[in-house]
Amino acid sequence: MSTQVMTSAAVSSAAATAAQPRMIRRETHRSRAVISVVSAVLLVLVLLWLGTELVLHLLKHSPLLASPAQMADWLIRLPESTLPVGLVLAGIGILIVGVILLVAALGPGRKARRVLLSERSAVVVDDSVIASALARTASRIARVQPEQVLAQVRGSQAKVEVRPTSGIAVNQQSIQSGLESEVQSWDLAKNLRLSVSINTQGAVGV
Repeated sequence: MSTQVMTSAAVSSAAATAAQPRMIRRETHRSRAVISVVSAVLLVLVLLWLGTELVLHLLKHSPLLASPAQMADWLIRLPESTLPVGLVLAGIGILIVGVILLVAALGPGRKARRVLLSERSAVVVDDSVIASALARTASRIARVQPEQVLAQVRGSQAKVEVRPTSGIAVNQQSIQSGLESEVQSWDLAKNLRLSVSINTQGAVGV
């Protein structure tokens, strides 16, 4: 009985481990489902309309909007009946829509989150949480108030700006080293480049 329980637990653990990459990607990437559904619906509606117009034309019924012959005639006369500026603007509009769809399809679509390595579970943390932790650590090392530290995390880079109290110097290198040690202890899945700067305008009355 105990052997069966251990085997079942091992299988469950292996299944959970195999599912972690999918879970992590779902939590760290934006879904493209909305764009895909909207594009597919619009395409289906256009194809249905064209198919309906073709069937009505073959049955010699009145078109819903325009018959195939009318659409072909409109396309042939379009360059003559439209100002060049209108054609250029229409082309630019189509190009912009195409670029937007291409970027949405091929872009990374990443959320402002990152993964912490863990053997037992998938840990995903918002960049805002990482920035807050960096600000607290820098505040502690520099011995300044939390509001004197500004931390931002974007992509693979984190920027920390310390505004020291007027008349009290802070060691930029010690802050940099302390933050790097702190980040290493988090076991992030991807490296985070740190940049520490000291504001030359000291804070007064803090």
